[in-house]
Amino acid sequence: MTKATKQGVFDSLLATYEGTDKALVDEFGGAPEDIQEWRDEYAAALQVPLPVIPRAVGERIRFEKRWGENLYHLFVTIDLNNIHSAVEDWIAQHSDTFAIAWSLNEWEEIDG
Repeated sequence: MTKATKQGVFDSLLATYEGTDKALVDEFGGAPEDIQEWRDEYAAALQVPLPVIPRAVGERIRFEKRWGENLYHLFVTIDLNNIHSAVEDWIAQHSDTFAIAWSLNEWEEIDG
């Protein structure tokens, strides 16, 4: 699965043709192989921006999925656990973002 977003592909297209002589593009229609490549990349890109989560939270998702954990059980475990780690606190405070990352199985990681 590609990590590009629809907006990212569009922005790349604009950046590529920025400053190109409009008359030249109109006359020749652009390079057909470039246009097809962009169409393919656009079709494969995600519909929404990827969620941004801390690296440790991404590691937790990978760990839980590797062991066959499901999202519901993970939330119940965090809710019932009286001693929370920083990762569990982040998950509890950003549950929507966490659930999207879990469901897409794709996200951007940041340090922190």
